[in-house]
Amino acid sequence: MATTSITIMESIVMDNINDKKFYNSSAFRFALRALARIIDVQDQLEAEITRPLLRAAAINSGLAVLASAIPNVKELDIADSEEQPIWSCVVKIASGILEAGGARACSAADLPSQVQSDLTAFLTLRGLVTPALGFSSISKDTLRAYIESLFSNSLIHEPEPEEMPGPTKEILEDLYEIRMGRTYDPPASKRNQIGYACLDELFSLVARHDGSPQRVRLAQAASPFLIGRVAITLRGYIAPRSQRRELLYLLHKLLELRCEPSAIPNAPGAVSEDRRHLYRLLPLISHAIEVAWRDQELLIEFGRFTCNWSLRLVRLRPSIVAPGSDYGG
Repeated sequence: MATTSITIMESIVMDNINDKKFYNSSAFRFALRALARIIDVQDQLEAEITRPLLRAAAINSGLAVLASAIPNVKELDIADSEEQPIWSCVVKIASGILEAGGARACSAADLPSQVQSDLTAFLTLRGLVTPALGFSSISKDTLRAYIESLFSNSLIHEPEPEEMPGPTKEILEDLYEIRMGRTYDPPASKRNQIGYACLDELFSLVARHDGSPQRVRLAQAASPFLIGRVAITLRGYIAPRSQRRELLYLLHKLLELRCEPSAIPNAPGAVSEDRRHLYRLLPLISHAIEVAWRDQELLIEFGRFTCNWSLRLVRLRPSIVAPGSDYGG
């Protein structure tokens, strides 16, 4: 599909964007799926065929279309058989922007500009889908796919394979298990700006906002992935696998975060409304303090935990705060 074809398709979609029949006839879904296919490039051959200019055209067209379409999806009372696939396409577009499979066909010289373009596109799309993705009519699988994309693309350094969630493993399994260190420090991702943006978005989703059902659902879906994501960096520092700069950033974000009260269950023996994320991570934080005894900057940052709120940083048995089946609401 050439860039001219994308322009023509966008024009047709925009001409019918307020017509309920256009959505219920599957025409809008097919158009969105075509754009998602270009953006969400998954293999080397497709990356070579789908050049960066074509991908950029599809992203710009997708954002323009979704800016008008997303409000209509609710207001026009579109059939559920169409609404679910539409949101699935939206998540594929978001994943494609974040993962940038097309970066394989992008030269090293062009990579910084592509990263900046993708970052701008993601921030625009985030503003369109949040908090709309929290509506109860959107399937759990679609919402989870979006959160998982944020999680996987937030990884600044490659984790151990067993630290990643999978079909038979939940994100918070073995939360406090410290693994053997590596004999080398893994390099940071070449798209680490995207990684930090995804981290920020996970924190934002879990944070307290207006208490609306949509925001609560988003916070409950994202909270296990935020806890699991922070734990990866803490375990990496303890192992040790360095990641010091990333750890400093996360410690600052953890202290800033006031989480949605119903996003994370209270740990036994700990009562807090908006600081529950810290109780869940306390065993790892305590262990990391022991490792950081020679690192003055990190010790100062850890010390802010006791200065800013009334949690005593003592070693708790993991069983005291380990997430149970009630985690995430």
